[in-house]
Amino acid sequence: MPAYTYDLLNFGLNYESVNGVIINPFGKFYPLGIDILRAFIEKCEEWAAEDGIEIPRAEAREA
Repeated sequence: MPAYTYDLLNFGLNYESVNGVIINPFGKFYPLGIDILRAFIEKCEEWAAEDGIEIPRAEAREA
């Protein structure tokens, strides 16, 4: 299922029953716990704001 990375990571961060996200590129998995997700999303939002970049999100595509 195609998904925006931001939405996937945000899902892992914002649902209490989820402890993190596992990214599996090329058959090697990388678990990202809540602390890593939070730091990653905060940094992405900070960089995007500094550079005037809009982060793609699923709700924007559906509108």
